[in-house]
Amino acid sequence: MSVTELGYLEGPYLFEPYLAQQVDASLPFQANLHIAVEQPVKAQAERRIEAVGIVLTQIYRLISATVTPIKTQANLHIAAIDAVLTQSSRLIDSGSDTLQTQIDRRIDSGIQNIRTQTEQRIDSGSDSANTQTRGVLTHDLTSKTQIERRIASGSKLLNMEVVRTNLSHANCYGYLEDPYLTEVYLGNRVCVSLWTQVTRIQVQYLHTQIIRALYNTKLIRILHKFPSRGISGINWTQVLGGTVPGDFGLNNLNTDIVEQVWRADGTSATIQCDTEISQGIFMDTMAILNHNFTTSATVQLQASNSPTFATTPYSQNLVTELTDIFWIEPYLPLTSYRYWRFVINDPTNTSTLQIGTIIFGSSIIFNGECIVDQVQKRKIHFSDKVKTEGFTNKSNDRALKKAVSFSFKSLDYTLDNYNNLNEVINYIRTSLKALWIIDPRFASRFAVFGKLPEIPAENHRVLGLTEDYIDIDVTVDESL
Repeated sequence: MSVTELGYLEGPYLFEPYLAQQVDASLPFQANLHIAVEQPVKAQAERRIEAVGIVLTQIYRLISATVTPIKTQANLHIAAIDAVLTQSSRLIDSGSDTLQTQIDRRIDSGIQNIRTQTEQRIDSGSDSANTQTRGVLTHDLTSKTQIERRIASGSKLLNMEVVRTNLSHANCYGYLEDPYLTEVYLGNRVCVSLWTQVTRIQVQYLHTQIIRALYNTKLIRILHKFPSRGISGINWTQVLGGTVPGDFGLNNLNTDIVEQVWRADGTSATIQCDTEISQGIFMDTMAILNHNFTTSATVQLQASNSPTFATTPYSQNLVTELTDIFWIEPYLPLTSYRYWRFVINDPTNTSTLQIGTIIFGSSIIFNGECIVDQVQKRKIHFSDKVKTEGFTNKSNDRALKKAVSFSFKSLDYTLDNYNNLNEVINYIRTSLKALWIIDPRFASRFAVFGKLPEIPAENHRVLGLTEDYIDIDVTVDESL
């Protein structure tokens, strides 16, 4: 056996660097410890006990020359015993009940003074209780608590509002109201009585009606029903100005033939439409077709539920364009009106005012989906032709008409856009005209008031029960 040592076994040589790991061999020894029973044992320990009961201990001891006092410094690792002066976060799961608790607790003076701040959530079936509590237990075990709570049970809601009166108190250091309900002001000598007034409301059933509307001014819209024509078809009157004699009456405004015009006897006129619908209509799309206004003309659209327009709750100045005027309501109409007026003034017009057709109402508006970005527009020479006995034709040139072709790609079978388009096609077929506004941002560029030359075919790409995507090519022709 050989031993290598550095220094002496007394302070300060009992610490680094004197106690280096230079021992080459173990040293077996037998020692007798002499401990005086009357001497106190001074120990500083940090303990952790593992759940399996293993105690890991690192001890460095110094025994004085008199062999009676023992001074020990120990680092113990102990688990499975909850320590006092601790902060704990625990989760308890028992069946469907969940208790989540975070506690910051300090205990002193025995068990009489406990200050606890608790935030907990208890879930039990369909009942949920959320509670935030702050309380203090005084020496006489009087509990003072501030609680905010909401309880939901099935379809019953219980809302509680607590109103506190002024608090009487004795031997208090401050008032029991905010901000004095904090730990700094709540001492152990507070003795208080609390009066509470509770207002409780219990709701058994809640009925709600919600109207959801998706509205935009960018995607294609189709006006295929015209409440502007009323029920009888004879629903226009002239409030200001007159009409020239002949076949130029106000009822011409309701025809699909835009060449059959209404003609005023001057350059100023006010005409009024009665939709003959008592509850009124919501107007989001309007067109004045085949007019002869100049660009300096002023056209004002008015609406009211009074036939004499005692009040005019709606008024809008229209932008005058040559031949056709289109109006797209920038926001979803929220009010319906029965009577509509057009106030027209065109003093620079060298002729009298004339209008072919006026249509307005609520249109079918696409949302989310739209046509592809390629639109075909072409002109059609519209004329009447009669064959003679000499195998020749006589014709009169009436006007240049336009036709527009566009395509819908991958319309979702389950969405409203496809269903709405089907509704329009089933209604107009190939016999009725509809107003198709391809892009409302510049309506007059591609807008067309015409018929379908044929009912368009549908090309379905079926990927599943609800995964069906349809391609449809549409052509609208004014000359039909």
